[in-house]
Amino acid sequence: GFDLAFGRDLGTVLGGKWGLQAAFDFTAVSIHSSQPVSGSGTLVSDAYLLGGIPPSAPYAGSYNGPGALLGDSPTRTTTAESVLITGNRTLDAQVYALRAGPYYEFSFSKRWSGRLGGGLALAVADLQYSFNETITYGGGQAISNSGSSSGADFQAGGYLEGKLLYALTARWSLYAGAQYEYLGTFSQNTGNEQAQLDMSSAVNVLFG
Repeated sequence: GFDLAFGRDLGTVLGGKWGLQAAFDFTAVSIHSSQPVSGSGTLVSDAYLLGGIPPSAPYAGSYNGPGALLGDSPTRTTTAESVLITGNRTLDAQVYALRAGPYYEFSFSKRWSGRLGGGLALAVADLQYSFNETITYGGGQAISNSGSSSGADFQAGGYLEGKLLYALTARWSLYAGAQYEYLGTFSQNTGNEQAQLDMSSAVNVLFG
């Protein structure tokens, strides 16, 4: 992705200069997974009484009879089952973030300097999640499970960053650095599944 920042020097302290900066970040994330997932589940079976001898098919009766009436109170049994899920899952995300906070810059030499900063981070993630799976249980019985959806999620957090700068001219510099960002977890529900993009400890490498 890219990072666009604007800073304003406000004064000097301890031989360096300090100020405030605001920045806009964009990061595109695409995650694909086809790893099988295994676990345990519960198979629920309901049996209904017919209330009489079932007629031969085809048969169409009424609620008042005559003939057998299907009961509405089932006899339920539950069985523990091992479950295997195979297939593909895809999570695409576009993360838009705003950052703002103070910074402190200090010089090593005429051309080399370092900068430390931190502050508030706000982000919106545009998420698209899709899956196409086969759930196998009960000694070979299988059902298909698929779905897709999209939506946006908002998170607030903070960031810390450090940069090393090399001055090419009085106005232009090269820089490289790293940034730690805490933005929590973005979630997207699709049918009976949920995808999560965990950005509670994201580390970004910056250069430009």
